[in-house]
Amino acid sequence: MNKPHILVITQDTSTQDEFREILSDEFEHLVALSGVDGIVISRMTRPAVVFVDLNLPQPNVVGSVSPC
Repeated sequence: MNKPHILVITQDTSTQDEFREILSDEFEHLVALSGVDGIVISRMTRPAVVFVDLNLPQPNVVGSVSPC
């Protein structure tokens, strides 16, 4: 029987380990280190639950956006 996926988006390894320890019996644990990686992983695996660290550094994307 396949376990549902859970995605944890954080750079903090202790948080990753805590989620893995707490939820490993019920879920397949996936980790993303950035929001962009989290989007890619979530599109590929369709996790049942996504946890996002609100303190993730935000990439500066203003310079890469072209005006219309």
